[in-house]
Amino acid sequence: VFLPNGGEKYTMGHQRLKSVSTKIYGDKDTKVYIIDDFMTFDECDKIINSSKGKMIPSPITRKIDDEAYRDSETCYFEGTPIQKLVNQKICDIIGINDNMSEPPQIQHYNLGNQFKAHCDYFNEGSEFEEFAGDNSNYQGQRTWTFMVFLNNVEKGGETEFISLNNLYITPKKGTAVVWCNLNKDGSVNNKTLHRGTPILSGKKDIITKWFREKVQK
Repeated sequence: VFLPNGGEKYTMGHQRLKSVSTKIYGDKDTKVYIIDDFMTFDECDKIINSSKGKMIPSPITRKIDDEAYRDSETCYFEGTPIQKLVNQKICDIIGINDNMSEPPQIQHYNLGNQFKAHCDYFNEGSEFEEFAGDNSNYQGQRTWTFMVFLNNVEKGGETEFISLNNLYITPKKGTAVVWCNLNKDGSVNNKTLHRGTPILSGKKDIITKWFREKVQK
């Protein structure tokens, strides 16, 4: 679906998502695809249950002197039957083989938790070498981000795309949100800057899966 400097495959990826999306936001160069009812409520509940007792503080890839920058909890898919089903479902709908991706993460946000403004791609230099270089756990820049809301949030917890006219996407159980972190020429797209707004009431659970520009070792 995406290869750097591979304009045709990049276009095919967007065409595929356009054909399955319920709504499309963003601008002509940066699309945000919404797929309602991507997961059933039962699948969402089972994925949340699979994370119980396995959460750790969510990691960050940049040195940030702000304890509230990302204060959610995270656990990783371990290959349970429901996790395998959902992971394959994600790969099938976006049209990318699982060997060009990271394992999905489950993220849990309690009252007040947030993820401040960030981009999912890795910056050139030491960050890229550590998290996307040849000796890292996963190689190649992040291409697509595939996120799924696992529950409805009572208040807050929107995903806001700051550089896309402050586009707010309200969490809706089972809905997927998908975007490409790179431009057509393979350069990083800083218009994908986004944040998870603070939880004002209730809690939020999501899946995030990142695809890479290389087949993984």
